[in-house]
Amino acid sequence: MKMHFLNRLASLCVLGVGLGCGLVQLASALPLTPCCITLPGGATVTAFIDLNGLPPPSSYSAPAYAAVSAGAILPGVYPAWCIEEPVGIDPGLTYSGGLYSSCDSALSTPGTWIWNYLAAYHSASELVPVEAWDSLNWILNHRTGYDWEDVQLALWSFVGGPPSIRPWFFDQTRSANNPNVQKLVTDASAAVSGGWSPACGDEIGLLAVIDPGYPGTPNPAVQLLLIEVFTVGHGNAATIGFWHNKNGQALVNSFNGGKTSKNLGNWLASNFGCLFGDLGGKQNSDVAARFLDYFNVKGTKTYAQILAGALACYATSSTLAGGKMAAKYGFDVSSTGVGNKFYNVGSNGAAIGLANNTSYPVWVLLQAANHYCSGGKITSIAFNALNNIFDGINSTGDIN
Repeated sequence: MKMHFLNRLASLCVLGVGLGCGLVQLASALPLTPCCITLPGGATVTAFIDLNGLPPPSSYSAPAYAAVSAGAILPGVYPAWCIEEPVGIDPGLTYSGGLYSSCDSALSTPGTWIWNYLAAYHSASELVPVEAWDSLNWILNHRTGYDWEDVQLALWSFVGGPPSIRPWFFDQTRSANNPNVQKLVTDASAAVSGGWSPACGDEIGLLAVIDPGYPGTPNPAVQLLLIEVFTVGHGNAATIGFWHNKNGQALVNSFNGGKTSKNLGNWLASNFGCLFGDLGGKQNSDVAARFLDYFNVKGTKTYAQILAGALACYATSSTLAGGKMAAKYGFDVSSTGVGNKFYNVGSNGAAIGLANNTSYPVWVLLQAANHYCSGGKITSIAFNALNNIFDGINSTGDIN
């Protein structure tokens, strides 16, 4: 099945009132690996579907995408692959459902909602083992040089189903004689058998469980989609020491053409009004000076840590920063930057209205910091937690 998801406006249900706003309520579990994404309970996804017709079985060549419009991940377009090929999706409709991380232990825990569903449609050897989901994540992290069809078929070799229909998808012409698919499958199996698991900075698949309500499908009519996201890793951020030194100060002063540019100050003020509202209309040089003020504060440097996180978002976004100046210093620059990458807040979530031991995009955490601000000052209940979170982001993603 070929899928293309078109974006539709909706609110992002993550702060304050939003952790349980989905049609499918899912329980979080502790991560199995140090950098596994663990989503909030009740994490949701909503998308408007446009299939563009069903292609013949031998022509799976174009990539599929998920333009997520609401939920625990930021709105945007993400690479996506089918998991439940036999279940149809009706074009032109909006679908909502739940999200699981593909390295969430609930996938392999008997009695959880997702385990019960998978067990009803697949044999235990196909979907229940942790190793099968680790193999999917290995493929996502090593798909460079392979086309969408190669990846799709390799994924199905580990989690395709149900068993009565799988053989049709793995006939001699589409899989068995495809050397690219066979190499991905063989290499993934060997890597996971050798102990591979996702590390910080790796891609991790999120399993979107949506209810198509498609005529003729079994009850429950559920489609599983694998959406590719990233965790914070090397090159996504920098410690406050970098932004304090001559290189960090020079980088801030280089954004959008030079130190007199006001783009950065206006961006900070418009997105984080309580924290940085007074930087609206200010030049890069003023922002750089503000960081030095924050850095030189005695004691806990929470404001410096938060501003460093915001500067990393700006620096790693080629769209915002107006070029790739940050790449010269070792930053990983992309169209979305670090804002869309996930970080696990550990035991610091509850203090800022989020769930403990749960992963959120850096952008959401910056919004949380601004939410727990009053009169330009961070509230006392959130002060230490925000310092810990952004110190962790800046250290985990450090360019050095």
